[in-house]
Amino acid sequence: MATHADLLSAAATAGEMNRRFGRLQASRSRIVGENRRVAGRTTSAAVSRRSGRIGATP
Repeated sequence: MATHADLLSAAATAGEMNRRFGRLQASRSRIVGENRRVAGRTTSAAVSRRSGRIGATP
């Protein structure tokens, strides 16, 4: 059985790891978000162009 102190220390280390990981994730998600924003712009432009072509054909 794990004692209360063991659980507390485990929680403390997990919290520290989460904090470090969270900082990593924040920077990574910012980069991914920028990429997604750029990709979203290109895909939306392509879709609008495609839908425009479909709308033009009777």
